[in-house]
Amino acid sequence: MILEKTQVVCKKCSKVLTVDNPKGLRSAFCICGICKSRIEVNFWVEDKNMDTSLHDESGGMMTSLPQMDKVLEHTASLLVEDHEYQLSIGNNIVGRWSPVSQADVQLYAQDDFLSRQHVQINVYRLADGKLRITVKNNKNKNETLVKGEDLGNYTLVVKDGDTIMRGNTEAKLIVKPSSQ
Repeated sequence: MILEKTQVVCKKCSKVLTVDNPKGLRSAFCICGICKSRIEVNFWVEDKNMDTSLHDESGGMMTSLPQMDKVLEHTASLLVEDHEYQLSIGNNIVGRWSPVSQADVQLYAQDDFLSRQHVQINVYRLADGKLRITVKNNKNKNETLVKGEDLGNYTLVVKDGDTIMRGNTEAKLIVKPSSQ
């Protein structure tokens, strides 16, 4: 069966996109409207028993789409001394605030052991809307502790509630569902 519309998840930014198939193609490519990535779209469904109808709240049929659960997206931030710093999807350079700092996330901390570009925190959105977050040192000579252990030259996966200690500054990772 060839679908008139389908939904795909962008592998780069994890946004769910609805793609029309006006020409009745089996597959095609589209461009993500968010990150401009090229995405292959498959409109062909071999399983004839698959329920491809999507219904609105009143029970009426809306269109021919594969059923997908609603994706509840999550957000991540760092909590430092009662101040919350939002992290973006992708690479976040985190460091001490300075007029010449090039960090994406600049912490307002009086700490000489916190570099202006101290750590890299990468935030990846998974297909289910949840996040995978990694942290690594950003070529600095100051020690970084994650969950009390020296980060060294490693990249570690962190989760909600984990602490990242840089110098005398402690940041707690906060992951929560976004309020959409």
